[in-house]
Amino acid sequence: HANITLIRWVLLALAALAFLHATILFDFFEKHFFERWVALSERRGAPVPSFMRGRSVHRAWAATSAILFAALWWFLGTPAGIAFLRQE
Repeated sequence: HANITLIRWVLLALAALAFLHATILFDFFEKHFFERWVALSERRGAPVPSFMRGRSVHRAWAATSAILFAALWWFLGTPAGIAFLRQE
């Protein structure tokens, strides 16, 4: 049961970070991580597709991740989720 609790805490932290990434910290992540990743990829000769440069795609990805992590966190708190992890 302790492992399930640990997994749930990790999922909750990931959901919170993804939510912050999609909202408050979005510009910070764009400037300090994504723009540098694009520049590094293009210096190495790997062009980045135009749809992957779209800020709305990044925000939607982060928001979807937050929802997915929160849903997994909730599911693993139910008896069905616990049984799923224990393979019962």
